[in-house]
Amino acid sequence: MNSFSGFFQKHREFLWYTLFGCGTVAINYITYLFCESFLQINYLISIVAAWFLSFLFAFITNKLFVFQSKSFQWLLLLKEFGGFLVCRVFSLGIELVTMFISVGILHWNDKWMKLISNGIVILINYIGSKLVIFRDRNK
Repeated sequence: MNSFSGFFQKHREFLWYTLFGCGTVAINYITYLFCESFLQINYLISIVAAWFLSFLFAFITNKLFVFQSKSFQWLLLLKEFGGFLVCRVFSLGIELVTMFISVGILHWNDKWMKLISNGIVILINYIGSKLVIFRDRNK
């Protein structure tokens, strides 16, 4: 086993989470920009629209690639989806509060605050996914 292969195996989960996390952030941020800037939708509603699309992408990629939960038994799938939904709704709430305070009250730049709040959300979502949602995965 060469050193790259060994490094990848040792850090596989984190590397996949980082890769798909970047994809999730890109989907989230681009959707937000499209809704808020192009469609002129309120920034808080744009956050929810962006969350919905990135939520779907994140669940599929986290289940299959990051945490390698290969089971599609209905009970396990519902448990994982429900846990993922609860965790992501919690982090959405944190993002909405952060954005409301920073943009709605303090009038800071929404584009920068969206990126900063996404950083906080990524950490919360990783911890929730790793420790709660996909901890008992079938490989």
